[in-house]
Amino acid sequence: MKLPWLQPPWSPPLLLETSVLRCRPLRLSDVIKDYDAVMFSRKEIHYVFGPDADWPREDLTLEQDMVDLGWHQKGPFLLCLATQSSS
Repeated sequence: MKLPWLQPPWSPPLLLETSVLRCRPLRLSDVIKDYDAVMFSRKEIHYVFGPDADWPREDLTLEQDMVDLGWHQKGPFLLCLATQSSS
């Protein structure tokens, strides 16, 4: 997915906080919460990416999700938005 509205040298925020929410990059240590969220939201994710989207597959494993998170941690960013009490 191209993001034409983000022009170099833009870089993602490392942390944004309010009294209620925290927004930060996803980390490998988030794999359990991420996996649960991804698998719970599969239909919504497919709706966003279109009918030909093959991710996430129904048989996605925790290990495969960890690989995806590692890829995002090294390259394209992926942010986590959570309440202060759950982050």
